[in-house]
Amino acid sequence: MNAVAARASPARSPWHQRCKARLATLPAVSRELLLWIGPFSALGIFAFHPALLVVGWRVYVIRAELAAELDRALPANARWWHALPALIVLLTAALLQGSHPADDLNRHLTAYRHGYDYHRIYPDFDARAPHVSMWFGFEWLVGWLHRALGLAWSAALVQLLALLAMLVAMQGALRRALADHPACALLAFCGTCLALQAVVLGRVQLSRPEIFFSAWALSALWLRPGAWLAIGVLMQPLYWLAPVYAVAALLLNTSWRTRIICATLVVLAAALFWLSYAGVEWPRYYALSIDWLRNRADGMGVSENATLLRIFNRPSCVVLVLFLVLYPHDNGPSPRNWPMALVLGAFLLPDQVRYASVVVPLLLVWAASRLPRKLGALAQPWVRVLLASLATWSLLASSSWPAPPRDLPSFASLTGKEYLLTPFGPSTFILPAQHPGLRVAPSLDFGGVPLSLQNLSGKLSHGVVDCEGLRAHSRLTHVVLQRLDHAPQCVTLQEASKGWMLWRINSHAHP
Repeated sequence: MNAVAARASPARSPWHQRCKARLATLPAVSRELLLWIGPFSALGIFAFHPALLVVGWRVYVIRAELAAELDRALPANARWWHALPALIVLLTAALLQGSHPADDLNRHLTAYRHGYDYHRIYPDFDARAPHVSMWFGFEWLVGWLHRALGLAWSAALVQLLALLAMLVAMQGALRRALADHPACALLAFCGTCLALQAVVLGRVQLSRPEIFFSAWALSALWLRPGAWLAIGVLMQPLYWLAPVYAVAALLLNTSWRTRIICATLVVLAAALFWLSYAGVEWPRYYALSIDWLRNRADGMGVSENATLLRIFNRPSCVVLVLFLVLYPHDNGPSPRNWPMALVLGAFLLPDQVRYASVVVPLLLVWAASRLPRKLGALAQPWVRVLLASLATWSLLASSSWPAPPRDLPSFASLTGKEYLLTPFGPSTFILPAQHPGLRVAPSLDFGGVPLSLQNLSGKLSHGVVDCEGLRAHSRLTHVVLQRLDHAPQCVTLQEASKGWMLWRINSHAHP
């Protein structure tokens, strides 16, 4: 039996002989590079070593042969370049791993536990606020993920879905704008890396509903009108501000009449759902959000409502705008850019950074449409390799990567019956998600609580506990903070963990 099997399947050669045979089939220049670089790379991928100078010298010596081989292996728009977006997914997912979002996604994941009524976890929330959720569809969907996977894994999955949605949307938009460019795939990859590291990456990490609507808005540049409309109608129950993104219908590649019809149908679908679910609370929530914005204590801003000009803290965004202003277009102003200008104006008008994940990719698409349709320097293979490498490195080295979750609050002694006063930030959102039944102040919107609570919370951010202020809010049982300059007699330390402190309010502190 064994002899028959041996005749049927001849013995394989040892692994080192197979490797040697495959190495012999490589071009001479590739073989030489592998033999020189391979041993040195084992010294440490990202560590500098003097031996790398020897490798660099060998690369310089064979530079002519290397350029010729790259030209054969990497033509301007080879299929190989189309695999680069997968590299974005792998790199970003790896670097986002363990980066738990620090704010709203936590309350969205666990909203089902309190019946989508935020008054039950924010007792001092504005009485005018509705007792229904203005993110009902989104919270209903991610709530199922939370039930199945728990807090950490469900948050990671939502982040991955947000990344994939933005990647597909940006790749589709950039490839449509560069469809007639000889290096379309390579430039689309570089543009996606630029958008991610400039501003989109931070929005993906937060994974709020608007990142998915940003992806939907960008998809209008390449989706068919019917498909875009169907997706938009299905998405309207996710978010109370969903109709704002209907203006992206102007980007559809169709007639003006069809664009207006699509936008109108999306708005009607939103109105039909939200008026049937929340009634008059839905339009009133627009007014309430403005009131809360005005009601915030002086100096207590919220990053979500920060000016859109913050994107110019990124040098890449400055270069992008300068390119649009200064670079001459071969054919003069194109009428096809007017819809994009109108959509950009609509998202720039509120002047809020939450719309940066639409504005920056649209600026990139506009810039891509102005590039000359010729290879130029990209005709050189080493330039293409260098450009792809720099794009990847800019993504890896971006300062917009979120901090690891070691600084997020977590207290084992909490039972879920406490009412915590927190500095507005991670502890306001993460602790209620970790401990069912826990109540916190301020609330999901900093301006949605009385000014006295806002001032108490603001003082905690600066390491100050105001005992007089605590006496005016007798329902509070604990305070949470990261530093305390002086421990007053009205509080007692209960637990310290990961740079955070949980202080119990002494009973005699309340009248």
